[in-house]
Amino acid sequence: MLRYIILLDYEDVLRSLSSGAAARVLGVDARLLDNILARQARPLFRAGKRGKSRLIEFATLERLAVALILNRDLDIPVVRGLALAEEILRSPNEVQLSVGPLTTLRFDIAELHRALEAAIAETVEEFIPPRRGRPPRA
Repeated sequence: MLRYIILLDYEDVLRSLSSGAAARVLGVDARLLDNILARQARPLFRAGKRGKSRLIEFATLERLAVALILNRDLDIPVVRGLALAEEILRSPNEVQLSVGPLTTLRFDIAELHRALEAAIAETVEEFIPPRRGRPPRA
């Protein structure tokens, strides 16, 4: 019975992560991710409440991962990478996009999913969210 409960909690984590945990999964600084979310990726998530950590859903995490990979490997701006991520993630396995008259981009989506799930599993085990509010009285 305990395994079943843990599995449900893990599935809930796969649905959404805090911005700090998402930054760790993506391998970027938390401030960089917050800046991307505030400036370039606003339409990808719904507004949160004041004082609450942003929750980033798995689909948004995928789009951010693709955009950051394109930025890192091809020096494509994150805004353009987010637009390309929409096209790339429409396919369930592998996609080839023409990005110029002589250039084709091949993206392995199944490998991206495996890498993200492994990073999430590692982060869930190691990440401790920072305490908020006043420290407890002794």
